[in-house]
Amino acid sequence: LVLLDWMLPDINGVDVCRMLTEQYRIPIIMLTARGSVEDKLYGLESGADDYIEKPYDIDIMLAKIRNIFKHRYSQDEITDGNLCLNKIRRTVYKDGLQIELTAKEFELLQLLMEQKGKALRKEYLFGKVWGMDSFSEPQTLTVHIRLLRQKIEEDPKRPKRIVTVWGIGYQFL
Repeated sequence: LVLLDWMLPDINGVDVCRMLTEQYRIPIIMLTARGSVEDKLYGLESGADDYIEKPYDIDIMLAKIRNIFKHRYSQDEITDGNLCLNKIRRTVYKDGLQIELTAKEFELLQLLMEQKGKALRKEYLFGKVWGMDSFSEPQTLTVHIRLLRQKIEEDPKRPKRIVTVWGIGYQFL
């Protein structure tokens, strides 16, 4: 997150905001003494996520920062303990190290993590990941679950994350 003042020594903070948003996907809060409606609109239209006038209350600023992170990253990432799945980059990290997943493994893990705690039917998982019109065999799901467990579980033979719900399918805990 960038806290950016409008009035900088050599460059306008709004110009910096535009440059940052063109090159990076980073949250920006304009933190400035300029408080007119026009200034606020100009700052927000330049790409800032929020605009805080000086003087400001530190608790309000911290609440706004938390809110930005909650909204921006909760949609893009799913974190569960030491496992982090980023939907935009299509990456998965375990203990801070990237895990290489196939496209189907990623889609399957994302689906399971998004519905954590729910027992999902095998037919549902297969239909969502491979499509009901797929030429793949339903047994493909079982193979992919096994491969996924090998990559994310501490002990794949005794899974604690992706568990089998007998007679139904699988559940992410």
